[in-house]
Amino acid sequence: MVVKMSFACLREMFRSFLDVFWLRFLQTSFLHKFIAYCFKILLAPFIFLRFFYLRFLLLRIPYLPQLSLDITSHCTLNCRYCCALLPYDKNRRHSSKEEILEDIHCLLQVVQKIGSLHILGGEALLHPDLPEIMENLIKIARINEIHLITNGSLLPSAELLNVLRNPKVSVEISDYINVQNRCNEVFQCFKKESIHVSFRILSWQNLHFSPSKKRTGKQLKEIFDRCCSKTCLNLRDGIFTRCQSACHLMEIGMVPYKPGDFVNIRHSGSREERKRILRELENLLFNKKFLQACDYCDGYYKDGDLIPVAEQLPFGTFLSLQDENSEGVRDNG
Repeated sequence: MVVKMSFACLREMFRSFLDVFWLRFLQTSFLHKFIAYCFKILLAPFIFLRFFYLRFLLLRIPYLPQLSLDITSHCTLNCRYCCALLPYDKNRRHSSKEEILEDIHCLLQVVQKIGSLHILGGEALLHPDLPEIMENLIKIARINEIHLITNGSLLPSAELLNVLRNPKVSVEISDYINVQNRCNEVFQCFKKESIHVSFRILSWQNLHFSPSKKRTGKQLKEIFDRCCSKTCLNLRDGIFTRCQSACHLMEIGMVPYKPGDFVNIRHSGSREERKRILRELENLLFNKKFLQACDYCDGYYKDGDLIPVAEQLPFGTFLSLQDENSEGVRDNG
């Protein structure tokens, strides 16, 4: 009994150190921006694959440092090289409020905490239930902070502004310099209501999305190892992936849903189901050598080919990845 109690105490001390000291320091330190930059550019892959795996091995429950939550595929723009591949999606829709909140509830039954939750689309402000969704997410103690991403083309409603005043929330406006939108007006609207708001200065990179390139396992591993997108955790309609591009390629039917490349986090609540999801999360987050989607794009690298930001297609125009010159991008924000 003494040994068990001692182990439990040590485990709890370690958990407290990670959650209170380490995470709070990153969030509150005056060196936050510098640390965040180093984390993103230099340390993110190492920390994701080493620190969080070590944490998982010791505590047997994952911590997600960042998660993108796609709530809609509707958008006010029609960017040719959209990183969500919206020009290829003819079945755009809003995820229901009930689905979104239930998915987060299911996920938090198998992970300890979400450090930073990014709400995006499409254009998130188009979702008719956004104020209610944000209000409910803010109430969840195990989500440390929430970032609402918008392209700056829509003014927020009074109801939404009232919800976003919470200190847990910040708004990020994507500064698409090639598009005549209302960024400055939208920025001032949030600023006037004392809501934390900032611009995301973006550059876009060519990923050359195309049908299967028939790469070998060695080639796929090389792309996966170099690609910065492999730690971009994403949740869309109950499907958890570790690459946003892979999520959208599967959603539009370009890449098959291959077991091991995603986790369906919707479950009945049974202990067996939670154990299954935990095993699949461990495999996806820490053991994957490459994803099937790596055969359909060239990866996102620090020295990749840059292209013009937010080049627009006429509304109602859809593209096909079977086209000879089909390409894709990821935004570097």
